[in-house]
Amino acid sequence: MEKTSHKRLLFRIDEAAEILAISRSKIYEYGNAGRLEFVNVDRSRRVTGRSIDKLVETLIKQSSAT
Repeated sequence: MEKTSHKRLLFRIDEAAEILAISRSKIYEYGNAGRLEFVNVDRSRRVTGRSIDKLVETLIKQSSAT
């Protein structure tokens, strides 16, 4: 199993937004574009910690490429 830098594996939308220092709407935008992974837990949507890590890595690579 792939390790994440987070102790938890799933985060609420507002928690993911706080971790990434972006808006909740940007979280949904990234999720709908497939850049963040959502899972449904009962009637709640969560963001996976591994997709947060992957997004940060991608953003760093894009930033250093420009």
